[in-house]
Amino acid sequence: MSGTGGLTLTGGTETLSGTNTYTGATNVNTGATLNLNGGSDSLASQIVTIASGATLNDTDGGLSSATNLTVDGTLTLGADDAVSQFNGANTGSVALNNRILTIGNGGNFA
Repeated sequence: MSGTGGLTLTGGTETLSGTNTYTGATNVNTGATLNLNGGSDSLASQIVTIASGATLNDTDGGLSSATNLTVDGTLTLGADDAVSQFNGANTGSVALNNRILTIGNGGNFA
């Protein structure tokens, strides 16, 4: 996917493969699952929101290091990843699976 628009998943499961250069927000709403399968930094979207009851499976470090990530659902990492800002996890969960999530300038979850 490319362009200035965003992506909103309202249900079901979608998989993004390859490089996705769209720059609008990515919203994974309740009941939806987004699988990133495109390689390191495969998702250029800088605002990613995972709602309560939604899942983002990042199998390959696909989040951009400039991403502002909000997790109220479930984030599962299959590779080390980095984001600019991490919000939420009040009701959500992050499954690191022995991976590292680096936040901003060196802060990380491990």
